[in-house]
Amino acid sequence: MKWPAAFYRRGVDQPDFTGKVVVIHCSSGQGGGVFEGARLVRIGFSHFVVGRKVELEPWRGESPSNVTAWFGINEIGQMYVYETLEEARRAHDPDGP
Repeated sequence: MKWPAAFYRRGVDQPDFTGKVVVIHCSSGQGGGVFEGARLVRIGFSHFVVGRKVELEPWRGESPSNVTAWFGINEIGQMYVYETLEEARRAHDPDGP
């Protein structure tokens, strides 16, 4: 079987999250997280955003930091990319300006 050329475009459409903070919301409305060191990984025909999970509000203790999490691209409803964790915290602070 011969696959279309799009399957062989190594890195052409790869977003660069180097040094950025990525906030993911799942399309189901449940789940997601905040990630540092995120990258796009392909396994077979599936693509994942993989990164180290961090907390916007560390005092909440919802989940452990320093956990590597994988999110399937097809499960992502929204994704925000910030320069720093502080910028992401300001953008998602419900009590902020």
